[in-house]
Amino acid sequence: MSQQVEKFTFKYNGDLEYIDFDTLLTSQVHFTEAIRELKETLYPEGELKIKVKALPPSSFPIELYLDISQNPEKILLYGSAAIIAVGGFAGAINSIIDLYKHLSNRSPDKETKKGDVTYIQVNNTTLEINTTLYDAVKANPRIRKELSATFEKIKKDDEVTGIDLVYSNGKKMNSLSKSDFDSFSSEAVERIIEESEVHIRKLLKKDARLKIFKVVFERGFKWQFVYVGHRISANIIDENFLIEVGKGERSFTNGDTMICDLRIDQKFNPFVNAFENLSYTIAKVIDYIPRSQQSQFDFDDETEG
Repeated sequence: MSQQVEKFTFKYNGDLEYIDFDTLLTSQVHFTEAIRELKETLYPEGELKIKVKALPPSSFPIELYLDISQNPEKILLYGSAAIIAVGGFAGAINSIIDLYKHLSNRSPDKETKKGDVTYIQVNNTTLEINTTLYDAVKANPRIRKELSATFEKIKKDDEVTGIDLVYSNGKKMNSLSKSDFDSFSSEAVERIIEESEVHIRKLLKKDARLKIFKVVFERGFKWQFVYVGHRISANIIDENFLIEVGKGERSFTNGDTMICDLRIDQKFNPFVNAFENLSYTIAKVIDYIPRSQQSQFDFDDETEG
């Protein structure tokens, strides 16, 4: 088990001898959750401990210790390379903060990927960010949510004028004033992933074979099925079929097979460069095969592709 320890300082600026406990607690909870979500996205097999060093009175820098262990046999090289490239988790958080400061409450005008670097253009200026890190921010909404909540809480405290992030060697990572916090509003942090037709697509699978796992007779609720080896939940919108079910003209057993026209909504995940299934809808029930009429092992070789 390899071990990597980093530390940096989160300092609340202002004429502060005391700080509101709610500001301190809430902002740090969300900030450290953003770090945890980044770890979950880039180091899913790793273990992260975040510790706070006790400091002398009349001072409010919060020194964070990021103690992460990684099983070398399960190391996620893709994410590891990104973390190394930006100088650890402290560097990764700093890059994300620079990203939102650069966007300044706007959507990117243009994105260009070249190798490991993505160039983000806005207002005739260009920011360089590690591509894997950028994709991780876009793929994991909780990173964005927790950062937004961090700065939203600090902004409401009139006694705090801004924050500094400082590396363990004393070099300043970043400095944000209250005016910079607008770039981390909940609306602002979602602008890098505004949906377009390229990000969402709808598929229609004709004659899809779904094995019944759980039946829900009340309208509007999803049934559960096994489809190409995965358990899914799906709405049924075939009115004729629903009328027959409502009249008690059909009976069901777990393992019965329905042959259907199945609609699948998918969303593109840039982190893995693939579309992921979001929801399933049965548009039409074409045939129904009771379990008693199937062979003992009625496996099909259907794929989702």
